[in-house]
Amino acid sequence: MDTPETIQQSSTLRESCVLVDYHGGFYNWLKRDAKASLEYSTSATNDSASYQNYKNIFVGCDGVLGAIKGVINEARTFHYVSTLAAPKSWGTAAFISNSLVPMYRQTMRQFELKLDTLKTHLKSEWSTMQQSAKTHLGSAYNEADYPSIETVLAACYIQLDFKPVPSGKDITHPTLDFIKKAVESETAVAYDKARGEVWTRLLQSVDAAKKNLMKLEGGGGRFRTEWMQNLKDLLPVLRELNISHDRKFDEMADEAQKLLRFEESDLKSNAYTRQKLSEEAQRLFDKLSAISPKQEAK
Repeated sequence: MDTPETIQQSSTLRESCVLVDYHGGFYNWLKRDAKASLEYSTSATNDSASYQNYKNIFVGCDGVLGAIKGVINEARTFHYVSTLAAPKSWGTAAFISNSLVPMYRQTMRQFELKLDTLKTHLKSEWSTMQQSAKTHLGSAYNEADYPSIETVLAACYIQLDFKPVPSGKDITHPTLDFIKKAVESETAVAYDKARGEVWTRLLQSVDAAKKNLMKLEGGGGRFRTEWMQNLKDLLPVLRELNISHDRKFDEMADEAQKLLRFEESDLKSNAYTRQKLSEEAQRLFDKLSAISPKQEAK
């Protein structure tokens, strides 16, 4: 088990990686409106695309808002692949290897530029979009549904926060001992969270392999390649981020690597190969499930 003291004593952590937080948001133009849904069910004059469980307040003219949402989602996915953050954990600190930071920054900068361009376009078209929506919505149009363009633009963002892995040794003044302890505690918490993200991602990828191969063996479903690509993306970074030289990480990575030794065509056509790999994936999944990411090899 890593402690603040053992983390601070090792320079490997600070030399190998930094911590990065990714935050992104977009304006949700779908408004929950049960009344509008009910009214549509009894009227043929309203646009059917406007009413499901939500009212699309920009029906017929929401293309640029959809494009903004698409950029945010692409950036999230890229962050997920590059940092080994587990899915749906975008607000959690994650490790990223120093060697990947330049590529990460450059790619994220491209997403930011795309977003800026789309926001500029949105601002120029805002009045026209609102008038178009009013035409589509007819009597269901409600002026109160529409915020200011400034509010919408502020809701659409990509934010990156890079932090060097802190060390209590950076703080030497005796009167700042309480700050030193706080920094050490923050380091330990971030370290455990980031390792947990890596472990969760590996577990989910192996679980997907196991389920897909077992389903094929049962005569159902189709062969899916997502788990193969996830492991291909994950394993090189996983090894690079094994900053505490945890033997269990290396052992599990080696076993996960073996799941990729067959070509996609072999798995599709050879039932024996699928069965063998399915059994290996099950065994690896059981091992991963039984090991806490906080445990160190003895």
